[in-house]
Amino acid sequence: MGLLVSLIRWVARTFNFLGSRFLQVSSVLNGFLPVLLSPEELSALVRTHYRSIYQEDSVEERLPYWAPDLTPGEVQLFDRYHVRSGLMLVLGSGSGREAIALTHRGVTVIGVDANPVAVRIACHLARLEKATAYFHLGNFLDLPYAPARFDFAYQSSSMFSSIAGSAERRAWLRALGRVLRPRGVALLDFYPEPPTLSRLARLSRRLNRWLARLPGTNPAYQPGDQWPAGHFLHAFQNEDELRRELTEAGARIRELNWVRGLVVVDFPSPALEETVP
Repeated sequence: MGLLVSLIRWVARTFNFLGSRFLQVSSVLNGFLPVLLSPEELSALVRTHYRSIYQEDSVEERLPYWAPDLTPGEVQLFDRYHVRSGLMLVLGSGSGREAIALTHRGVTVIGVDANPVAVRIACHLARLEKATAYFHLGNFLDLPYAPARFDFAYQSSSMFSSIAGSAERRAWLRALGRVLRPRGVALLDFYPEPPTLSRLARLSRRLNRWLARLPGTNPAYQPGDQWPAGHFLHAFQNEDELRRELTEAGARIRELNWVRGLVVVDFPSPALEETVP
């Protein structure tokens, strides 16, 4: 019996070792995607990833455990920018956690998400809560809303960094600025470069820089582009890179918290700029 137990433990350790090595190889291979695929192809894969998060048979399972709630950091953020009335656009609204909780502060919310199950959950819960929250199925990169419609926009979970390509992020910011009212505020989460990178991450980045020199690769590739946890993410290298993208898109930075991964911007119109001393 002792020999059998030892054999089982050895086999388990061996497979655990092999599994970790296969995961490392998988991580390196997935890390090549940002340099091989175009921003449009990367964005399509991101949408596929988010559509796969919720399964049809999980709707009823999720409902008993769901409750609208804001994190302490979100409460402080929304207090700081006087989010107590008006119309807010929540991008990547999921099952409506933030969106429905925001209505308890007196805000009317429109949420958009690419996952049909998440949208259905959010609509159901909004009805139960009698919340002034409405949810649309769609790609948050597309903003088919009337100009100057929203007082606020909110994008959590580092989703600004999930937009592939600097030019694409700038174009999206300009589109966001058009749907915000004058002095409207956008509160965006981004992913900053970690202070230290793992050996595997450093290796992947060196390989990608070499691949980026080859013809036919993604010309929009940037250091910091990566593919963790099944979808694209751009790690901003420093504050200057982020500030440059924002200002080139016509955004005015009101707050930038690098450690928190938070930036708050507005989009002053030329008329407003002329009246500001």
